[in-house]
Amino acid sequence: MRPDMFVIYLLLRLFALLPLRALHALGAGVGRLALALRAASARHAQVNLAIARPQLDPAARAALVREAMAEDGKTLAEVVKIWGSSPRKALQLVREVRGEALFDAALKSGRGV
Repeated sequence: MRPDMFVIYLLLRLFALLPLRALHALGAGVGRLALALRAASARHAQVNLAIARPQLDPAARAALVREAMAEDGKTLAEVVKIWGSSPRKALQLVREVRGEALFDAALKSGRGV
């Protein structure tokens, strides 16, 4: 394994050891940092919300962008938790499954998902 990939793998495994609550806090911070640094994802969120919610005043739209970026960061943290954990531990994190019957029906159809 290349040294840079080993470092990434090691960090992934180490971060996955953290409790989900701590990862969510870190992820929300990463999302807010991305907004502060005007990352592409933050600019996309701003443009998309301007198109989707033109009736919002700028302050309300900015608040929604901040919330969306924090949630994006939390999602990234969840991915780290799942990828860095064993399958057994990852499945223990599942709290609710929606659309399982639709997924099963698609698999049974033989056409893929």
